[in-house]
Amino acid sequence: MCQVVNPAPGAVEFTFGRDYFRAPYRPFTVRVPEERLGSLIR
Repeated sequence: MCQVVNPAPGAVEFTFGRDYFRAPYRPFTVRVPEERLGSLIR
């Protein structure tokens, strides 16, 4: 599951940690522009 949600200028950033995948991967961040947030929430 997403571990951190951060507002950013014109976007929202979702950070996923390694527990999400149960594997030894480094955490990564996905940036979603605000114009795409509506379709993400639906």
